[in-house]
Amino acid sequence: MIDTRIAVTTFIAAVAALSQSASTPVWAGGRSKPGSSKGPKTSHPVLGSPKARVKIVVYGDLLCPYTKRLMTRVMHPLVKAHPNKVQVVWRDNPLGWRRGAVPAAVAGREVFRQRGSKAYFAFQKLVFANVRSIDATNLAIWAQRVGANAGKVTAALSGNAHRSWIKKDQQAAKSQGVTGTPSSFVNGQKVTGAQPYHKFKALVDAL
Repeated sequence: MIDTRIAVTTFIAAVAALSQSASTPVWAGGRSKPGSSKGPKTSHPVLGSPKARVKIVVYGDLLCPYTKRLMTRVMHPLVKAHPNKVQVVWRDNPLGWRRGAVPAAVAGREVFRQRGSKAYFAFQKLVFANVRSIDATNLAIWAQRVGANAGKVTAALSGNAHRSWIKKDQQAAKSQGVTGTPSSFVNGQKVTGAQPYHKFKALVDAL
């Protein structure tokens, strides 16, 4: 004979588990909200500690040579030198006249959605190194090289996914007076162009 108390307890536990599963929020693209082991834990790609007291927001274009210079010669070394003090937040501001800039931003956003910040910046490095070879096929190949699903990247490109995210970044840039790339904000202080490492270091040291 079945113990009715055990049966009722089991039923209640099952209902609770189902309720918790149903209430779990879903993030863009059908993933659980950022915080999963592979997906993003932030709304934008970041370098450095989340507890850093100096936050540098960079508005950049993946096809812009000055953006490349800023990220490779300044931002990455700066975070490496101050891993607990500096955090760099990447925001997309692809310039419309630059062919391939928007697709590169879309592919990068999809890589970030799938694999998070570390994979995103690895992908960004590949784009910087191969800027003359930008097309849908290569973007998918580079995405796969950093651990993303190439098929999903191709689908994102053909379906114009992530355009709303990119548009929000562009609108935010415009509202802050950004007219070109790169433009950075060090704890809110605007720095235009690919300024040298020592200038950013001086700003960081003063904070």
